[in-house]
Amino acid sequence: MNRRTFCCTCAGGLLVSAKIGIAFADWTDRAVGQNVPRPSLSDNKTRNVSQVDFVGCHLNASREDASNQIALSRTTGNALLDAGMSREYDVLCAQLAVRPGLFMFDDPSPNAFATPEIIGDHPFPDGTVCFGSNLMISEFRYHKSQGGRFDHVMAAIMAHEWAHIMQFKALSEFHPGKQIELQADQMAGWYMGVRALQTYGAVDLRSALIGFFRKGDYHFNDSGHHGTPEDRGMAFQRGLMSAQIGLDLTQAFRRAASECGVST
Repeated sequence: MNRRTFCCTCAGGLLVSAKIGIAFADWTDRAVGQNVPRPSLSDNKTRNVSQVDFVGCHLNASREDASNQIALSRTTGNALLDAGMSREYDVLCAQLAVRPGLFMFDDPSPNAFATPEIIGDHPFPDGTVCFGSNLMISEFRYHKSQGGRFDHVMAAIMAHEWAHIMQFKALSEFHPGKQIELQADQMAGWYMGVRALQTYGAVDLRSALIGFFRKGDYHFNDSGHHGTPEDRGMAFQRGLMSAQIGLDLTQAFRRAASECGVST
């Protein structure tokens, strides 16, 4: 694939069930970095933690679960979906140069979060990323109804959380807020653009872009405001352009910081 063309497709594939019976397209089968440790999304143990005990950044503005105990799980409840997330984990760690722990959790409202802290008892060095089961189900339902690739949207959301892990490590001062969230959105766009250009298969950039546009909010007076739908969609598109013109990870991160108003 050349740098002038991003391929956006919808494809059929495996039948999979998660918390409810769902069917979705096959997750990309090729991964890199297979000789390094990955989290095992397979055991059924749960680890209870309280979100008041650690700092973190959420995908969506809503944090109604922030003061509650949450149960972390190593599995989505489906072996094929676990395998897809584990393969994506390898690619993300190679492309974004961070290696966090990865868990699922029961999110009261669809959400995901990243923290620089080691929670849930895992051996990985760069903090922790947690994905909500309701987030996965809601994304599947919406993008299936639109004929899009749910798995590619999840890859983009994972990239957003990995970008937060990068920020925790790279920024001299970390100030949660709209600018930080938009930089993470832009890095998610860069990751998906690289994924499309280097590639192992067609990447549904349209669904990924719509996924971020839909997560915008108009809570301008809320400290948790993440940006309007237009803000978030434009940040993702800027990331795609950074990939298209060939920026590497460091260049893309610095450009995203500058364009989103994040101090490095």
